[in-house]
Amino acid sequence: MLRAWAQSLVAIAVTRLETACAEQNQAQHFQLFARRYLQDPDHPPSWREVGNVFGLDEKVARSRAETAARRFRALLRELIASDIGSEADVDNELHAVIAVL
Repeated sequence: MLRAWAQSLVAIAVTRLETACAEQNQAQHFQLFARRYLQDPDHPPSWREVGNVFGLDEKVARSRAETAARRFRALLRELIASDIGSEADVDNELHAVIAVL
């Protein structure tokens, strides 16, 4: 049950990230993030491989993906905080979510 809860939080955060990136004309940021972190998390492509798909060098690809990753972490943190209601316990819950995934 905890795993299903964690997976649903991540899915919601990913959806919200995609929407936020689209609203800010940063859809490519989301695509870079998804290619690096979501497609095959156990075997992520190199930054060079990620960038090549979009005609970007690895530094630009990494910077844009990391911008999206920071936003994703903030969204996930917000979701956890809204579920548990206590800012003090957010870090513990965040670690629990990561542990079950």
